[in-house]
Amino acid sequence: MICLFSAFSVCPDAKAQESVPLKSVPEAAAPQAPDTPASAPLKGQVKIDPVDMADMQAFYGRCAQNTITATYYDCRCLAVKYLDKRLELGRYYSPEELMFQIQKECTNTTEIAGYSYGVCTKQLALMDRAENSEAYCECFANAFAKAYQANPQLSSRYVQILQRNAYVKCAEHRR
Repeated sequence: MICLFSAFSVCPDAKAQESVPLKSVPEAAAPQAPDTPASAPLKGQVKIDPVDMADMQAFYGRCAQNTITATYYDCRCLAVKYLDKRLELGRYYSPEELMFQIQKECTNTTEIAGYSYGVCTKQLALMDRAENSEAYCECFANAFAKAYQANPQLSSRYVQILQRNAYVKCAEHRR
């Protein structure tokens, strides 16, 4: 499998890293005493280790800087899912292994369709096939985005298969 999210293995400069809002994580098993300090997590939340927070923010930065990953996924959502999986499984797993486990979540169908539509119209313009290009490209982009959302796998070979299937499905619009 050729993965397009290879940027997850190298951390780019830190300037693009932003903080990502956290969602609540199930409460720890041990009940808290009523006189816990103010720095303790609120009920229904778990205190997150700064190392895990930094890991999540680095993951988000790599996702947001990778044009393909940022097109196919909502990087903020994916970063939260990444943190959830990191907290669940611990630090043993690499970012790539965690990404593989969460890749079916947080797809960005609207962005995928928009990107696919733009690529389609440019390709048809280069081939001097402008007739019906709007209807065809709209069909192609929507068919591809829906197929990807149904079973997301960020690999170039898989994306090509979905694109070919969308091309065949929308062939009637090219006439």
